[in-house]
Amino acid sequence: MRRLPRQLIPFLLLLAAAPIARGQHPHGADFALDCKVCHNPSGWTVDWSEASFDHGSTGFVLDGQHAATTCVDCHAEQVFTDTPTDCASCHDDVHQMTVGNDCVRCHDTQTWLVMDVMGMHEVNGFVLEGGHATAACIDCHTEGNPLAWERLSTECIDCHQADYMATADPDHAMAGYSTDCASCHDAYAYNWGSEFFHGFFPLEGVHLGPTCADCHHDEPFEAASPDCVSCHLEDFMAAAEPDHVAAGFPQDCAECHNTFSFDWTSTFDHGFFPLEGGHMGPTCTDCHHNEPFEAASPECVSCHLEDFTSASEPDHVASGFPQDCAACHTTAPGWNATAFLQHDDLYFPIYSGEHEGEWNSCTDCHTTPGDYSMFSCIDCHEHDDPADLADEHDDVGGYVYDSQACYECHPNGDE
Repeated sequence: MRRLPRQLIPFLLLLAAAPIARGQHPHGADFALDCKVCHNPSGWTVDWSEASFDHGSTGFVLDGQHAATTCVDCHAEQVFTDTPTDCASCHDDVHQMTVGNDCVRCHDTQTWLVMDVMGMHEVNGFVLEGGHATAACIDCHTEGNPLAWERLSTECIDCHQADYMATADPDHAMAGYSTDCASCHDAYAYNWGSEFFHGFFPLEGVHLGPTCADCHHDEPFEAASPDCVSCHLEDFMAAAEPDHVAAGFPQDCAECHNTFSFDWTSTFDHGFFPLEGGHMGPTCTDCHHNEPFEAASPECVSCHLEDFTSASEPDHVASGFPQDCAACHTTAPGWNATAFLQHDDLYFPIYSGEHEGEWNSCTDCHTTPGDYSMFSCIDCHEHDDPADLADEHDDVGGYVYDSQACYECHPNGDE
C-alpha cells in the first residue's frame, strides 16, 4: 500500500473532525444564525452596540429591565431555541400561585412595584375606597407569607367580626344586629361611627350628638318610631311657654321646630311671619294670647293698636295716619324716629342734607296740627322776613313766599 505524504495528515484529521464540531455547536444543532450577526473577528464577546440581531423577531421584545440583562441571564446554556417566554419560567413565584402565573396582570418590565393597586382590586371585585383605601395590604391579607395573596371573602363580617363583637355603643351582639355591616354602615366611609348610614332618619343638628342608646332603649332598633313625639312627648307635655297642651298644638314637632337646637323657642320656624328686629325678643305669649296660635293676625295693628292710639309725637289718630304700621315703621326695636321708614330718603331728604340735626321734634317742621302732609320752611332762621327773601330771589321767575316752593327748589337744603 502506498503511504500518504506526511504533510497531508493534519488536513485529513481536520476534515474528519468537522462533522463532530458541527454537532457540538454551542448554540444548538438547529441554530442557523450567522455568527457575525452577534460576534466579530476580534473575539467571541458580544458587543450589543455592534450586534445587528433584533430580539423582537423572536416575539419577545427586550424592553424595561430585560433590555439591561445579558444573554446568559436568560439563556444559561446558550442554546436559544425553545426558550420559554412566560415570566414564571425565569422568575420565582413569591406569591406561591395565589394569583396565578400571569405576572403582567400586575407587574411590568420596568419594576416589580404594583402601581395600580386600586384598579387591580376593582377588577377582582372589591373596590378600595373610604377606610379600605388607606389600609395596608397586611391589614387584610394576614397570611404567614405577606406576599401570598390568598383570595379573601368580600363579606364585611369576615374581616370585621372582632369589631362587631367589641362594639358597645350599641352592643351589636346583644341587640341582635345583622352581620351584614353594609346595611347600616357606609363601606366607603373612613369611620364607622360618624359615617353611620341613617338615611331613613337623617342624623343632623342635635340628633347627631346623642348616642344610639339615647333614642334606642330596650326595644329592637328597627322598632323605633321616626315620629318626633315618640321621643319628645315629655318635652311636649312640659312646654309652658307656650303651653302646648292647652293651646291644642299638634304633636308633629317638625311643623314648628327644626333639629338644629333643643332650645325650642329660638329654633321655631316662624317663616310665615319673620321674627326679626323688635319681634325677635318677645316670648310667644306676648303676641299669642288666649286665642289659638294659628288665629293670630299678621297685621301690625292687631298687636300694636294700643301703641297707635297712644302715640302723641305725632298724634297718629288726630293726624289721620293709616293703621298700617309698616307704611312708616320698620321692625327695629322701638318706635322712635330712628325706626321711621325712610323718612329722609323718600319724603324729606332736606333733613339728611344741610339741615341734618337742626330739629328734634316732628312739630318743628309739621306746624299744622293733625296734618303731617304739611310742613313749614319759612318759620325758621331768616325766613321770617318775606321782604328779605323777595330781594334775594328777585332774579327767580315765579318766586312765591311759600314753604312748598322753598322745598321744590332746595330739596337738600342747599343754597
